[in-house]
Amino acid sequence: MASGTSLIVTVTPNPAIDKTIWVEDCRLGRVNRVLRYRLDAGGKGINISRLLARLGWATAALGFIAGNTGQYLDNLLRGMGIATDFVSVAGETRTNLKIIDPTTGRTTEINDPGPEVLPGEIELLRRKVAEAVSRGPLVVFSGSLPGGCPADLYAEMIAVTKASGGKAVLDAAGEALRLGAQAGPFLVKPNRQELEDLFGTRFRTQREVAAATRELLGLGAEVAVVSLGEQGALAASGRSLWRLIPPKVQVLNTVGAGDALVAVLVASLSGGKSLPEALRYAVAAGSAAVSEPGTGLSSWDRIDALVSEVRVRQIAG
Repeated sequence: MASGTSLIVTVTPNPAIDKTIWVEDCRLGRVNRVLRYRLDAGGKGINISRLLARLGWATAALGFIAGNTGQYLDNLLRGMGIATDFVSVAGETRTNLKIIDPTTGRTTEINDPGPEVLPGEIELLRRKVAEAVSRGPLVVFSGSLPGGCPADLYAEMIAVTKASGGKAVLDAAGEALRLGAQAGPFLVKPNRQELEDLFGTRFRTQREVAAATRELLGLGAEVAVVSLGEQGALAASGRSLWRLIPPKVQVLNTVGAGDALVAVLVASLSGGKSLPEALRYAVAAGSAAVSEPGTGLSSWDRIDALVSEVRVRQIAG
C-alpha cells in the first residue's frame, strides 16, 4: 500500500513526553542508577501521527501543550515532518515515566495527570478543529482528557467536525467514549477492556463481545471496531459484522499496537479502501507492530507482507 497526501488530523488533548529509563534490580526506598534512557513524544493521537508520518502520510497534530515540555514536544513533532497547531496553556505538559528492569523484565509506569485547561482554551481548540477539517476531513480524537475538560469534550468536537463537513474517529475510554459515541462519529475504536468498562460487564464469550460491538452502533457510531489483542478484532457496520483473525507472529513488544491499528485503518480508509480491506490492513499493522522490537512500524512493505495472512470472516450478528 502506498503512502498518501490526504491530510489526517489527530487531536490529543493530553499529550506527553514519555521518558523510558532502564534500571537494573530496581527497588523502592534506595538509590537506583539509570543504565540508559530515551525520550519520545507520547499520547495516543500523537502516536498515530508519528506512525502516519513514518509511513509517509501527511498528518497534523492538535491538542493542548504547556510550558517548556510542551514546546519540546512541539519541536519533536515538527522535526518528524508533522504539522502542529496546538493551544498553549499554563503549567507543564505531562511527562510519563516508564521504568524497565532488565533483571526481572518488569515494567513500572508512573503517569502525570497533565495541566489544567480553561474554558477559553477549550473554545480555541474547537475553532482549530473546525479550521483543520478544511485541510484534512478525517479527524482522529484519542486519549485521556486533561483537568478542566468536560467529559463531553470529544462529543462537542465530533459535532464540530461533522458540522464542518468532516468525519470523526474516536479512540477513548469511559464516559468520554460513551458520550462521544452518542455524538455520531464515523468510527469508534475501543479495545475489549474499554468495551467491558463501557457496558459494565465482563464478556465470557466471543458472541457477547460481538453483540456489544454491534451495540456501539446503537449508541450512534457508523462503524465500530473493537481490538482484541492477539485475537485480532471485531468490526460492525450497518448489518455487517466481521471477525478479523491476525497472522501468527513472534511477539516482541505490545506497546503501541492499538495505535498502529488505528493509524493504518484511517490511512487505508482515507486512501479509498473498502472497510473490510482497510480492516485487513489495520490488523496486519497491529501484527507488524508487535513483531518489531520498537514502538512503531518499519514500512508498508512489512504490513503488505502480512495482509494476505489476515483472515476476514463475516459472522451473524
